[in-house]
Amino acid sequence: CKYRTKCEREAGCLKETVCDRFDDWDKCLSEAVKTTCRTDGRRPVSSACEARCQRYDDWGKCQFMPSCSWDGECMTKTTCGRFDSWGKCLSEDSALTCAAFGRGRRPVACTETCQRFDSWDECKFRTRCEKDGGCLRETSCERFDSWDKCLSESARLLCD
Repeated sequence: CKYRTKCEREAGCLKETVCDRFDDWDKCLSEAVKTTCRTDGRRPVSSACEARCQRYDDWGKCQFMPSCSWDGECMTKTTCGRFDSWGKCLSEDSALTCAAFGRGRRPVACTETCQRFDSWDECKFRTRCEKDGGCLRETSCERFDSWDKCLSESARLLCD
């Protein structure tokens, strides 16, 4: 056996690790991790997230690996929203999915991302996602000035 998949329990979750990319000699170059978690309580709800390499270099080595995290009721998947020309991540995005908030119908989701970059690829304003009761509050900028400063924010409540 050249490669063995792994399964491990971690804080109410099951993590399955598999090889995503092998080299010509059957050596694993990059692993993918699938995380499945369940809420506690009388009516548990499951959430899943898969993290696999988002960008490889010319030699097949992973340059950016997304991640998944669980807080007991919501799953956060962090990815790169913008790369520079050398493959360096300039800005990360965080997708928050709360299956338990959806009352079993559909999950409530929101993504934190850079809404405005300046001409040097620096993030000037990030959207925000925050838990608010059984909902998510998503905040973005409605109006920017000519220096990329947010003049007016707007928030919306995302509920099922």
